[in-house]
Amino acid sequence: TPTNLLGTDGAEHKRLRLLTAKAFSARSVERLRPRIHDLTVELLDGLEAGAHEPLDLKNEFAFKLPMSVIGELYGVDAAEHGYLRDMYVKFFSAVTGPEEFLETYATLERYYEGMIADKRANPGEDLTTELLNTGENGDALTDLEVRGTLQVVVAAGHETTVNLLCNAVRALLAHPEQFDLVKEGRVGWDTVVEETLRFDPPTSNMIFRFATEDVELGGQTIRKGEALMTSYGAISRDRDEHGEEPHPDTFDLTREKGRHISFGYGPHVCPGSHLARMEGQIALPLLFERFPDLRLAVADGELENHPSIVVNSLKELPVLLRP
Repeated sequence: TPTNLLGTDGAEHKRLRLLTAKAFSARSVERLRPRIHDLTVELLDGLEAGAHEPLDLKNEFAFKLPMSVIGELYGVDAAEHGYLRDMYVKFFSAVTGPEEFLETYATLERYYEGMIADKRANPGEDLTTELLNTGENGDALTDLEVRGTLQVVVAAGHETTVNLLCNAVRALLAHPEQFDLVKEGRVGWDTVVEETLRFDPPTSNMIFRFATEDVELGGQTIRKGEALMTSYGAISRDRDEHGEEPHPDTFDLTREKGRHISFGYGPHVCPGSHLARMEGQIALPLLFERFPDLRLAVADGELENHPSIVVNSLKELPVLLRP
């Protein structure tokens, strides 16, 4: 039985959404702002020693920050952030065999069970405690639903934020004339985040959704029960939505027309969108303030993506922080 927002629909999805709404509210997430700033500074401090040699910014910075933020969000002790990151490196690894994957999955399940038990005994100001305290009139999240929600936050909110950070760095370095607008203060970092989400979305396609009834669209009939793959990449390049000038195929921070739906749309719109935006708006300026001459450490400037129809993810982001 599905126990999370991604795996439910209709009345059950609405119930879970309402019960988790406070925990994911902008006000609840906003309290993390100072810690996100401090975590970013700590990670940047750690990069200083290797600043004159090529390093993988994805692995050393973009991957570590969202997982540390999720640790803070869950109320996990800072000493355990590294363990949690290591477990999810194994979990997300493309080369992990089925036995190791299942072992990692079981280890994470036990970790969450222990964390939930600890938060019941020792509540704090964190997402886990808020999820455990939801519900009125006897309706509350079960421990299984709390665990499912915590797991889906990592699955939906970690790699997507990693990709947002990497794709923003790639776009700015590839479009120096646009980056100049930011350096000159003519464009804000919030605009950088939004244009990156449109131009180079963290998720390429959402698979699969199934029609619950016949739907007529664009002269075609999607039959009840048929599978549908939603392409965020294609939607973000729609000229009817974004106009002909500047062309949707270009990264342009002065764009005024159109909106992206890289966080989804409707009842399933991503509840973590405020957190992802906040991480990008904090981390990116701090990165470039610390390392203003940061550049790619690849001869031809070409970067390779993971072969995936779901995530829009760089294999690595080799950079020189202080050329």
